[in-house]
Amino acid sequence: MDTDSWMMLYFLPFMAAAFAVWLVVGFFFLLNLRDLLMKVEPQNRAMQPDQVWLNLIPLFNLVWIFVTIVKVRDSAQAEFHSRGWAPRGDFSFGLGIAAAILSILSWGPFGLAALVCWIVYWIRMAELRNQLIAYRGYSPGAPQTPEAPVASGESGAKASYCPFCGTAQGPDATFCRSCGRQVG
Repeated sequence: MDTDSWMMLYFLPFMAAAFAVWLVVGFFFLLNLRDLLMKVEPQNRAMQPDQVWLNLIPLFNLVWIFVTIVKVRDSAQAEFHSRGWAPRGDFSFGLGIAAAILSILSWGPFGLAALVCWIVYWIRMAELRNQLIAYRGYSPGAPQTPEAPVASGESGAKASYCPFCGTAQGPDATFCRSCGRQVG
């Protein structure tokens, strides 16, 4: 065997390993987006949750990722609107689009920027998913029954109040159960 054949023989396993890592990481990213869409009420979804898996199709995903980012944003906006929550900016839409564009250009010097944008987008979508999970039972028209503050000395726990809407929160609340904003 000549030198090029030996190099190819050693290069192929590394390429296969890199592809496997890309596939596994991509699977968990798409699983996060799917889970986020599952937390959105069906009437508010701009796309079905399982349609995110279409991003695993090579070349097709170069277009479908943009559709996915737009539909995730639209779904989150509709869900926030139906819950009566104030929107949170553009729901990281710009960041997601930047990550998608940079990943297409990642063969050049944009690889690191694409990776950073993609990771931050993933984290923000996970935070949004967690917010929807924590307050799935909230509905805008339902009467709220705030917990009364615990008198000091009873159990040591003290109720806190949302600084935005004034609703009483439990001691371990991260998001307001009324307006959905982060309180902890």
